[in-house]
Parts: sequence; C-alpha cells; structure tokens
Amino acid sequence: MGRGEGADIVKIVRSAWLFTVVLAALGYVGAGLFYGGPLLGFTQEQFACPICPHVDGLGDPLSNFVRRTLGGGTLNALSLVTVGWFFRGVISLGKRLGTQSEFFG
Repeated sequence: MGRGEGADIVKIVRSAWLFTVVLAALGYVGAGLFYGGPLLGFTQEQFACPICPHVDGLGDPLSNFVRRTLGGGTLNALSLVTVGWFFRGVISLGKRLGTQSEFFG
C-alpha cells in the first residue's frame, strides 16, 4: 500500500459514514416534523415521513411525540439510508462502467 492510499481509504470511509449519518438524521427529522405537527400547531405532511402512519391517540402529547418519532423515525431513516445507498451504488457503478472504454466500443 502506497503512502497516499491509506489517506484515500480514510476519506472514503469518512464520506460513507457522513452520507449514512446525514440520511439517518433526515429520517428522524422528517418523523419529528410529521409527528410534531399537532404538538407545534401545524398539520401533518406525508412527504416529511412517507413511512409514518397517521395515528390519533390519547395520552400525553409529548410522550406520544417521542415514542412515535423514535419508532417512525427509525423506519424512515432505514428507508432513506437503503434508497440513498442504492442510488449511490448505481451512480458509482455507472461511473466505473463509463470509464472503461471496452464497454463503449
């Protein structure tokens, strides 16, 4: 392994972790916006958390918000990370195939 290869691997790993963490955070933020609507006084918008179901329930609004945000946010984060990595893989594969001239005769 050459001198610069170790630094390149560290950059790739950091980039992958950052990509994953940002997508997961967006999943929880989306669920928080979705379930925080009644608590903060605005309506629930499905685009914020496509996985989250509309639920009405009794009980403390804050505890309902926390439970639903953690549950729905986990599912939303999982779906965002999965879809994000799928598209990142497709783009990476396309770039690799595009640089190999044997596929484009």
